[in-house]
This record gives sequence, C-alpha cells and structure tokens, in this order.
Amino acid sequence: MINYFLNQYLPTIIAEKNDSPYDLTYQSVHYSIAERKLSIKEIDIQPKATTTTDSLSYLKGKLQQIDIQQVALWNLFKKHHLEAQGIVIVQPDIQVYQHQTVQDTTPKAPLEFIKAIDIKNIVVKQAHVLIHDVDRNLRLHEVHNFNAQIKGIHFGVETQDKPLPFTYMDYVISCDSVRSLVSDAQQLDIDGILINPNQISTALLSLKPLIGTREKADLPHRLVSITAPSLVLRGTDWGYKDQSDFYLHIDQIQTPSVDVQVEANERSTRKKEVKTAVNPKLLPFDLTIGAIDMDSIHINSLNQWLVKKGSLHLKGVANKAKEELRIRSIQFKQPDIHQHQTHQKTKVNPQKKQKVQVFFDELVQIDTLSIQKGSFTSTKGKEHKIALQAKEIQASIEKIHLDAGTMENKIPVQYKEISFSSEAIQWDAGRFYNIKISKIQGKNTTLTCHNFELIPKYNRKTMVQMFTYADDIFTLKTKAITLSNYSWGFDAQDVLFFKADRVKLDQINANIFRDKTPPFNMSIKPLFSKKLREIPFTLALKQVDIVNSTLEYEEYDQKAIAPGKLTFGNFNASIQNIYSGFRQTKLPTTTLAIQASFMNAAPLQVNWSFNLLNRQDDFQISGTIKNFPATAMQPFLQPYVKASTEGNLDLIKFNFTGNNKVATGTFGMNYNDLKVTLYRKNGEKKKKLLSKVGNWFIHKNSAGAFKEVEIKKVNRIEEKSFFNYLWLCILQGLKQTIL
Repeated sequence: MINYFLNQYLPTIIAEKNDSPYDLTYQSVHYSIAERKLSIKEIDIQPKATTTTDSLSYLKGKLQQIDIQQVALWNLFKKHHLEAQGIVIVQPDIQVYQHQTVQDTTPKAPLEFIKAIDIKNIVVKQAHVLIHDVDRNLRLHEVHNFNAQIKGIHFGVETQDKPLPFTYMDYVISCDSVRSLVSDAQQLDIDGILINPNQISTALLSLKPLIGTREKADLPHRLVSITAPSLVLRGTDWGYKDQSDFYLHIDQIQTPSVDVQVEANERSTRKKEVKTAVNPKLLPFDLTIGAIDMDSIHINSLNQWLVKKGSLHLKGVANKAKEELRIRSIQFKQPDIHQHQTHQKTKVNPQKKQKVQVFFDELVQIDTLSIQKGSFTSTKGKEHKIALQAKEIQASIEKIHLDAGTMENKIPVQYKEISFSSEAIQWDAGRFYNIKISKIQGKNTTLTCHNFELIPKYNRKTMVQMFTYADDIFTLKTKAITLSNYSWGFDAQDVLFFKADRVKLDQINANIFRDKTPPFNMSIKPLFSKKLREIPFTLALKQVDIVNSTLEYEEYDQKAIAPGKLTFGNFNASIQNIYSGFRQTKLPTTTLAIQASFMNAAPLQVNWSFNLLNRQDDFQISGTIKNFPATAMQPFLQPYVKASTEGNLDLIKFNFTGNNKVATGTFGMNYNDLKVTLYRKNGEKKKKLLSKVGNWFIHKNSAGAFKEVEIKKVNRIEEKSFFNYLWLCILQGLKQTIL
C-alpha cells in the first residue's frame, strides 16, 4: 500500500509543492518496510520553460538511483522534514549552464516542500559534473568519477541563509580527474584528488594554456605552464567567519617537484590591458599556511631564465584579505640559476616613460628572503658563451616591503637589511678582458671584493693586432676592494645613482702596456675633469684610497728593442671628491695626494686638483722627487729611447697650472754629474761621438744650488692624454734647466 501510494500520489505532491525552477521526474520509487529504505530510480531534472532564458543560469541532471535508508516518511510528508540514516546517490550526471550576462536578482520564495534535512550519512558514487559557459561555448569546469561520503548533514531555517547552507561532521571526497578553466587563457588539470577534513592530496597537477582548443592569436603574449607530479595539503581547515568572509588554513603544502615553463606567444594579437582605477585584490580571502615545501623546482622562462635545480621553502604565509600578505620566510636551497642574453633590442621612446602594470594594491611583506649555496651562470650568443658565473651564493634580505607604490619604481621593492657573499666569480668584460673575483661579500652598506683581477683575454701581440688604433692594454690585480657606506639605486626619473663614503683598493698590482705600432687615434682626448663632468648618471665618491700598490707603465714602438718601463712602487694615493657632473651646479674640488717610489729608487710626491664643473678644465698639479739616481731610468731609456743617464738628481720640483688649451708654471732641479749616453739600434753599442757632442749641451750640475725656472707656455696636444700634457710641461722644464 505504501509503494502504491508513493507511485500514485508522490508525483502529484511534488508537482504541487515544487516551487523551484526545475521539473523533477523519475522512473520508479520503492519503499522497503523491512529495511526502511526508499529507492528512486532514473531521476531526471530539467529546467522549466521560464528558466532557460538568455540571461539566467540553469542546470540539467540525471541520476541513476537514490537510496534513502531509514527514512521517516511521516515527518517527510507531514512536517516536510527529511530525516534519514543515510542517502546513497548513484551515478549523478549534472550539467550547469552559466551566462555571463546580468543574472536575475528577483527574490525567490524559500522551498516549502522540504523545510529541514537531517542525514547521518550521504554517499555519492561515480558522479559527473560539467559546468558550461553558454555565451562563449566553453567547458568551464568538469569532474569525473566524483565520490563522496559526508556525515552528520543538517539543513534548516537557521542555515539556509549562510554562505554554506548546511552543517556537517565529517567527509571524504575523491575524484578521478578535474578539468577547470581558471581564466580565459589557462586550464587546470588534475589526475586525481582525495580530500578529508585534515588533508587534500592530488595526483599529477598541471596548469597550461588553452592551446588546441583556441588559436594562439586569442591567447596572451606569455603562455605559462606549471606541472607538479603530486601535491599534498596537510592540516586543512576552512569556513566562513561573520557569515560572509571566507577563510582557509593549511599547516603544510608539499610537492616533490614543480616545473614552470613560460613561452613567448608571438602570434598573439591581444592588446595589452589598460590599467583600471581600481586594482584587483591579491587574495580576496583570509589565508594562513604554516609551510610550503617544494623539494625540487625547475623553471624555464622564455628560454632566457632557467632554474635547473634547487628547492623552495616558505614558512608563515598569512594573507589578510584586502589588507596585506605577510610571509615569515622564503628560502631557496642550492638553486642553479641560468640566464641567456638574446641581444634582442627593443625600441624605447626616451620622451615617454613606460608605466608599469600594477596587479594589486595590498601590502606584501616578507620578513626574510634567503638563498643558500646557490649558483648563477649568464650566457650569451648562439654558442652560449659564459658572460658571468658565480658559485656558492649566500644571501639574506630582511624586511622586504612591496606594494602598488613600490611597483612603480625601477627597483620594485624596499628592504631594511641585506647580506650576501659569493665565490669564484668570472665575468666576460667585453671583447678584450675577463674579470675574476675569488670572493665578494657585503652587508647593508659595506662591500668587499677579494682578489679582484682584470686580465686580458689574449697575449700582447694578438691584442695589438686586433686594435684599430694604438691603445693601452691593462692588467690589474688587487688583494681587496672595499666600499664603505655605499648606496645605489634609481632616482625619481629612473636614472642610476651610485654613492660611497669611501672606496679602498688594497695592494694593487697594475700594468699598463702600449704598443705604438698601430695608427695613432686622432680623436680629441678629454681631460679627467670633462670625463667626470659628462658621466650621464649620479656618481659621488667622497674618498678613494689606494694603498701598498705597484703601478707599471710600458711603452713600445717598432724602433724599440723592448718596451721601456716606468715603475711606481709603494704607491699610495688619497683621492677626495670624485663626482659626476650630472645635474650638479656646485661641487667641491677634486684632489689627489700621491706618494710613491719612482723607479723603486726615489720618493715621489704629487698633489693634483681640479673642479670638474669648470668648463675650461682648469687644474693645478705639483710634485717633488728626491735623491733620484739617474741610472734608475735605465729600464725605460735604454731599450726604448736607446739612451742612458748617469748622475744624481737631488731634487726635482714642479708646480704647473693649466686648462684644456695651455699650461704654465715653475720647474726646478738640484743635480750633479749628469751625463747622457746614446746607443746604436741594438741598444748595446754606444754612439760615442754623438754622446760626447750631446753632453756638451748639458749642464752637468747645478753648482750645488736649486735651479728653478718659469717654464714657457706649453700648448696641449688635444689628441693626446693628460699625462702626455704633463710630460710636455716637465720636458719644457728640463730644457730650460739642464740645456
């Protein structure tokens, strides 16, 4: 009789009480008194005619069978309260059709047929759910073989208006695969999911561009792919606070590896999005994560940036919706980072500053970002030649601050403290030189480079053959370079600045070699003041010290037997106020105080000053040499000039002033027994007659008195360097004192 009643009258009751937008039909219904089980088979849910409009979303569904165990029929029909021990839903196939247009917001009356539901156990078996985007004819989300067991379900008047309109006690959910369109260009695929109140685990997870279903022209200029073989979220808890704000807590997220690929989409015809007045929120809900552990990471960005190995660990992730995202620590362990320089030139309009697209307006704070035992390699060209390489990178940045304001800057972050170190640094410094540094370390505003070396790539003969014009070949090694209280960055106009209170170069061993065989470069050589004045960015070094160093200059031409060499041993210099003239109207005078052992034989002192903003390049330079044996000039004169000198220079003193056109000043000497010997082409046999004639014109001594003269004006040869200019002044003084 019960089954007769159900089959005869239940459809009528449902039709009368069904005020939902859907028609509900079924093939058969059966109630077992012994089992107190209600079974309904072949259920079909279809939208009513008024539901399938062009603006409303709706669903369709088929269910093979629903079993309701130990159902209280009296409460169901009289009190409209569904109470049951369990419900089993077998093979539901639900399809949701969504419209992007404005939805119908007309208030709906609450369902009257069922006012409350209390189910001890709900089981869903082999469900299929598909959500369509009707307007774009896309499958937004699809789940296959969905299985669930939910315990302690309660739905009632007190829950129906909540964001989650029912309560539960426990659940286990699984599915074979998930496909979800997370944006109009990205698709998420998961091979399998298992969920319980404390943990979520997935099989293969991939986020890929919609290539295959759409033309590349419809996709963005950058196509991102992310793959993880598995993902585990432990200690999960979620819900709503204040009945509206969603929150999610996760103790730990762990994956054995992550592979990120970024590909350029050259066929994209999309226009870049114009920044709107209101930025989207970074994360629109409260999120806390105890730890995120990626045991292995691999990143390929446009084949230009690669992370080949390493692990990434985040701790203490806390997002406060619409306010800030804070991360206690981010740690990269043993990353192997590679960068390839493609040499693609982009046209930049210097008149118009490119505005950076800002993706959020919340505050992002990272307490500590660190790198442990990293390595970096930069390559260039088709042959992937190494341009820069560094090993054993250790770095720590504290109190990182990032927001929409900082994103507008060329350096998009601010930080409070930084420390770093690296070893075995090699840098390809261009066509002719390599730079090597055994170790570099810094903390906040102090930086030290150990064993810095600037080394030619080729031997002298090869390099000279490569020169278009005669040029210097530099070889430089120094024990340490230290920067104190330095800072760098970009100003409000995105122009570089570099400042330091002190730069110290310790134990430099520098060699400058010039072969004058190639043609002479006839271009004008600016003086040092002009070079500084025209630097196109802000440079400010208050003091530069060179200590315990050696400087050698060698010069060679086709007539020389070997290079002539000048040596400045025990070289020490204190240089004050090295600035650039960029945007400057007033600057202090640049001064150099130099002490050295000239030819490792006599003390040399030089004082040099100029103001770089003076456009006539006025300068003043003075110096003294004491107790210099003339024979010490042998390494320069005999192989190069094919001459030698004898005698003793007790004192040489000069004081010159000049500009970029002409110089004058005083030159004085106190010397005795001065003698010159000239040699033949082989540099060994003497030219006795010419030597004797030459010495007739030389005053052998200054009669024991210091002889000082006002030198005649010396015109600068603009095609030659400042040191040639200085030599011309000294030569003029020599002519006036010893001839």
